[in-house]
Amino acid sequence: MSRWQLAKLGTVTTKVGSGATPRGGKDAYKSAGIPLIRSQNVHSDGFRYEGLAFLDDDQADALKSVEVRADDVLLNITGASIGRVTIAPGRMAGARVNQHVCIIRPKLELRPEFLRWYLASPDIQHIIFDIQTGVTRQALTKEQILSFDVPLPPLDVQEAVVAEIEKQFSRLDEAVASLNRIQSNLKRYKAAVLKAAVEGKLTEQWRKEHPDVEPAEQLLKRILAERRAKWEAEELAKMKGKGIKPKDDSWKKKYKEPAGPDTANLPELPEGWLWVSLESISDVIDPNPSHRMPKYVPKGIPLISSENFVSHVEIDFTKGKQVADETFQEQRNRYKVEPGDFAFSRIGTIGKTMFLPIDKEYCLSHALVLIKAIGPELSRKYLKTALSSDAVLMQAREGVQSVGVPDLGMAKMRSFQIPLPPCIEQLAVVDEIDRRLSVTEELEATIKANLKRAERLRQTILQQAFIGDMKSELK
Repeated sequence: MSRWQLAKLGTVTTKVGSGATPRGGKDAYKSAGIPLIRSQNVHSDGFRYEGLAFLDDDQADALKSVEVRADDVLLNITGASIGRVTIAPGRMAGARVNQHVCIIRPKLELRPEFLRWYLASPDIQHIIFDIQTGVTRQALTKEQILSFDVPLPPLDVQEAVVAEIEKQFSRLDEAVASLNRIQSNLKRYKAAVLKAAVEGKLTEQWRKEHPDVEPAEQLLKRILAERRAKWEAEELAKMKGKGIKPKDDSWKKKYKEPAGPDTANLPELPEGWLWVSLESISDVIDPNPSHRMPKYVPKGIPLISSENFVSHVEIDFTKGKQVADETFQEQRNRYKVEPGDFAFSRIGTIGKTMFLPIDKEYCLSHALVLIKAIGPELSRKYLKTALSSDAVLMQAREGVQSVGVPDLGMAKMRSFQIPLPPCIEQLAVVDEIDRRLSVTEELEATIKANLKRAERLRQTILQQAFIGDMKSELK
């Protein structure tokens, strides 16, 4: 097999350079004007116009040296998105780039699309990763980029390579789009099932067959009694720890009854069901009430958030940061994770739920809330289901406090209005959900596996294009 000639990138380009952020940062951006391309616009699957910033004429003149031309290769050179590469669309001619994006303008003997796909190939991505690994700031320098070795086959071969890559990617994109559509349909179906579940529609026939079931009102009375008894026991323990012996029962007056739900705007529930506040049937615990950032360490206790929830039943403890043992002990002094306890994400991605293991050491991020159902009669699985339903998630969205990162306050969470079925009907609801969703969960897992496989195949196509079978065919 003949070998393609290699050239240093600096010898086959007329320009390699990045720009800067205008004085004043984001506050200097305009609603219209000359586009400023940033790292969020540069993706290896194409240019994205969402979040495009704009400059006035004076700001743009200051960045005249990094004026974009159509078909320039754009490479992200800093941060978590380092290595993402795409082609500047024609409509971006005249735009500028900031310091996180590098313009690479090839000479005539090097086709832009050929260079784009080569820079996106696994070998070059590994080189980029190796360059920035171990440094404090993830960044590629101009000198490093100029020193990249680039294959330089004849132009007709470059064009043939690009055509073959794009043909195979087109087929792959069609398959991925189909998988994404199925995935979206499954999510809508799941949401519809959960909605029907908490509205009592899934168990309509069950109620006809079980007419003499104890209403939820009686269950709530027992839960509230247990809630108060639990509080009293905790208060007595605190007083005992301080060496205080109460003279009478006056201290019991400090107990705060949970607020009942405002049912004025709530839909009607089936007979025997009841609207209740979340705090009336569960302990809603903030794992980090001080909101101080914990001490991060290279090796320590995993700190989990919703990003660690890789499926509806699996937590990836290898993701994210780790904290010192003192943080773990502080959390365990405030609460103990017991069977049936689950987390609810209240910051960022709101509404993800996950049952928590009891056989591992980990800490909960401030973005999570710990939910502990009160009493043995309340189905933990039903409560988790209710908190995952649109009936609650709509309340969550209405309670978001921040215009930036979504942030749901603890008070709002405790006031969530939950539809409570009779004790025995909760089990029937959960069984019906499991019956209807068992197949969809298997299908979702298959789709996720196929999407991962598609991404691996995409990398294989690029690998073969430059060092494998495709190269030998197109030499």
